[in-house]
Amino acid sequence: ALVVFTKVLLDYLQRHEPSLRTMVKQVASECIQRNRERHPDYTCLQTVLKDRMRQVVGDVHWNRVKLIILYAKQQSSSTSRRNQSAAAQKHHHPPKRTPPPP
Repeated sequence: ALVVFTKVLLDYLQRHEPSLRTMVKQVASECIQRNRERHPDYTCLQTVLKDRMRQVVGDVHWNRVKLIILYAKQQSSSTSRRNQSAAAQKHHHPPKRTPPPP
């Protein structure tokens, strides 16, 4: 989930705040490097990355990205339900009616 969030965050920042995008990438690199060096404060990489990235971008951008992801999930599930319904209707064959006896 953090990988997807980070990708969307970087894409969002590319359009709206390119300088923050650069800072987020630097923070991520720093966190990864310290984790590899087994620094005690960086053992849980996901938590540290999330906290540090949020500090850099602030709550406004952070929450906007969360809304973008939520909206995309809703659109995806809505499209999926429509496709499933259309497929079900396409493959649905009404029962054959037999003519009444003479």
